[in-house]
Amino acid sequence: MKLRIIFIALSLFGSPAVLEAETLDCMAFVGKGENYKAAHVYEPCLFAAKAGDGRALYAVGMSYGYAGNEALELEYYRKAAKQSVVASYLALGHALREKDINESISWYEKFVETKPQGYGYVALQLSRLYKIKGNEKRSNYWLGVCKESPYKENCGST
Repeated sequence: MKLRIIFIALSLFGSPAVLEAETLDCMAFVGKGENYKAAHVYEPCLFAAKAGDGRALYAVGMSYGYAGNEALELEYYRKAAKQSVVASYLALGHALREKDINESISWYEKFVETKPQGYGYVALQLSRLYKIKGNEKRSNYWLGVCKESPYKENCGST
């Protein structure tokens, strides 16, 4: 029984080595020129995304964004976020900024919590969004985070 389950899983998703090869092929593809705009039609990216690879999910989501398919862009970014792909937090914050300010803020905050490169810029965006919402206290808090980041020279005031 156990062997049958393994066989079914391998036939549906391929072996881990195949998945890794497809993921690496996808990442090499999206890293060249403007190929990142075509990940949603590149078979290795689609295979790796279907198998749940976070990097491929993010790449396919970004590609759908460039293709103008916002629904699939958000779907793939959300799947990548479930895989803890930090870039997807930022992407969701940007993509939802005009559509749902509260969800945008949530994703931006999640991004800043990880303190990746560029977190100061995102803290400044959070400061501006909270100012739009009329929450001066949170706006000032995020402006302070920006001023304590490597981005500090660009923080100014909201």
